[in-house]
Amino acid sequence: MMEIRRIREGTRRRYACMDCLHRETLYEVSADVYKELREAKRSLQLFTSLFMAYQQRNIKESKDTIPCERCVHLGERGCDLEIPEALTSGASGCSAFFNPKPEESLQE
Repeated sequence: MMEIRRIREGTRRRYACMDCLHRETLYEVSADVYKELREAKRSLQLFTSLFMAYQQRNIKESKDTIPCERCVHLGERGCDLEIPEALTSGASGCSAFFNPKPEESLQE
């Protein structure tokens, strides 16, 4: 054992292997702190799953609304302006997009 230190939440113990120099830190906390940490972990997992679902929905929506097919700059070999995001979800919101017939985009 290298070191034992009292911290606000409990005790921190640092260990080190003298042969391979591997180090490890263990924290000892009270049952109340442990319960708070588990609740925080659950909240973070819930937030992460909600965020990932939101991201997936946005990716699907952006794929459904890629405007390149209606843009005057779309040629036989892709974007005439050589915009690398052409025909990808990154193309939504393209500042060079121009649709001479905007009513076509509303009918879809």
